[in-house]
Amino acid sequence: ARMYYPVAVGAPYVDTLTIRVRGTTAETFAPTLRAIAATVDPNLQLEEVAPLDVIFQNETKAMGQIALGLAVFAASVLLLSAAGIHALVSFTVNKRRREIGIRAALGADARRILTGVLTHAARQIAIGVAIGLSLAVLLDRASGGELMGGTALIAIPVAASVAIVGGLLAAVGPARRALRVNPTEAIRAE
Repeated sequence: ARMYYPVAVGAPYVDTLTIRVRGTTAETFAPTLRAIAATVDPNLQLEEVAPLDVIFQNETKAMGQIALGLAVFAASVLLLSAAGIHALVSFTVNKRRREIGIRAALGADARRILTGVLTHAARQIAIGVAIGLSLAVLLDRASGGELMGGTALIAIPVAASVAIVGGLLAAVGPARRALRVNPTEAIRAE
């Protein structure tokens, strides 16, 4: 089903007409087509007459440029969010330095300290992903499925997985730094 949109009086109306011709090319048939259009309506202007494969190549090239722009934007958002998560986990590790030092002094092994720091980071990442997924689903439903073009069942889980993996990878560095906390220095610093 297609929606009818009335054209305002005097407004230019752009549409595409596809014609199959035999025995000639689009370039040689263009003057004949313009003459036929002028006899039907003198105000009718044919701007671009081109073979379908050329139009398809131009459309594909334009869509490729849009996809590249979106990929660059998505990568920059992922990098910025990873930098933010890294900074947040670093701040948390520095703030909990004394606690980590006490745990290490009481005999907590490295795996347990690492798990504690990464669990805290994973909890924050999960909250962010849940909020993002909720908003994406709401926006897609509000647009009647037009926002993601029917790819929501694939795009949303993929985006969530990339965000979770990227966030956890960003948290690994500060979590490993927590392993290097010297218990004596951490307790003495307070």
